[in-house]
This record gives sequence, C-alpha cells and structure tokens, in this order.
Amino acid sequence: MLLPLVTAACATSVAYHPQRDCAAGSAGACVDWGDELVTRGDTPAAEAAYGQACEGGISTSCIAQGQLLMKRPAELNGFIGYQHFASTWAVPYVRMMLGGIPAAPPGTGFNYGGELGLKLCLGPIGHLEFAAGSSRASPLHASVGLGLNAIFLLLLGLR
Repeated sequence: MLLPLVTAACATSVAYHPQRDCAAGSAGACVDWGDELVTRGDTPAAEAAYGQACEGGISTSCIAQGQLLMKRPAELNGFIGYQHFASTWAVPYVRMMLGGIPAAPPGTGFNYGGELGLKLCLGPIGHLEFAAGSSRASPLHASVGLGLNAIFLLLLGLR
C-alpha cells in the first residue's frame, strides 16, 4: 500500500525597508530611501542616499543628487588663522574654521575644520595660495587661489 506523500511548504515574506536595504547595498532601495527622505525634508540624508544609488549604477539618482546639491542653502563659515612670513616670498599659514548651514535640520548643519597652506608672494600684485585641509562637510580638500592686493586693484581702476 502506498501512502500519499504530503509536503507542506511555508513561505515567509520579508518586509521591504528602503533604509535597511539601502544600507545593505541595494541601489534600488537607495532610490526609494532618497525619495522618502526628500518628502520628509531631510535633504542631506537624501543626497547621501541618491549618491549611494548613483554609485550603484542608477544614473537618474546622480541627477537627483546634483539637483539637491544645487538647492542647498549657502554655507556660512568663519576663519581664524596664523601666517608666518618665512621669507619675502614664502608665507606658510594655518587656518581653523567654524560655521555651518543655517537652514539645515538640527544636528546636521554645524561644520568645523582646518587647513594648512603656503602663500607665494608676487610682490605688490598679490599672492598664489596652495592649501590642503579637512572639515566635517569636506573630509579632504585641496585648493589653489590667487589673491590680489587691494592697492593693486585700486591702481588698475584709476587708469
């Protein structure tokens, strides 16, 4: 006598959580998480979620991240520093920065950092500036600048 073979199958469903799935590396979930964060008004976190989706190959998220970056309010920073005239042409300096984004959600707008640099003096014209630094908003940055002396600019304006 044959006994009927009875098998039972259990199906378990896993709930979809965009935040958790995005953190686990799902680019598609990062798009959904970014959309949700935009509706909540958390622009910095939405930028990060869209950035992760962009790195995962979803090009529309690259565009969304760029649009959010362009809409962000201006950042206001204040600097204090020291420069040492090592010679008539070389001036090393250090600068500390405090500031932030006034309209940012609480806990996300404060920024601080520092910078080390060297100014190469160009006589009465101004200086070239080379620097490297780090801040909360920009973990590693480098800059090159040109400073023009006010007297030089005034003399040009009088011509």
